[in-house]
Amino acid sequence: MNRVVALATFSIVVASGFASQVQVNFDRAADFSCFKTYRLVRTPGLPSSPAFPVGFWDRIPGLIEERLDDGRIKPVASGGDLILSYSVHITEHPQKINLSDGVGPTGLGWGNTVYMATLRTIYEWTLVVNIVDAKRNHIVFEGTLSQTTGSTPERNAKKLIRAFHEILARYPPQP
Repeated sequence: MNRVVALATFSIVVASGFASQVQVNFDRAADFSCFKTYRLVRTPGLPSSPAFPVGFWDRIPGLIEERLDDGRIKPVASGGDLILSYSVHITEHPQKINLSDGVGPTGLGWGNTVYMATLRTIYEWTLVVNIVDAKRNHIVFEGTLSQTTGSTPERNAKKLIRAFHEILARYPPQP
């Protein structure tokens, strides 16, 4: 029984090390209650990657409006108290996997060994959401979240939608 508890505790500790965390930074001097409108600025150069479904980037403005539509802050086409922008950065991390089907190096009499090396690429994306006070041209809120891509574009889209929800759920910040 003690082994099971120890193994469960170890698993939870290890798994929490791999979990992604939302990081939020905001201007503590800003009065968030005075902001009533925001303008969404599309970030140029969003990545075209096979990791996300085709047309996914066109759904993001609606997702942001849906999340911020709580009566406190309203979207506008021009002007606005705040300017909200977002960007997604995708980085590639090559990973080598070496496999062996024998014991010891060949030629030393320990047996025949066959090595196989494969190379795969792991993609990691980072979502950055910036909210700028339009009058002062000063960032008042910034949220980031990084994760590795999943096995399918649909799964990656769900992860990114969840990341938007997690970041925007922290706006307005509670000091």
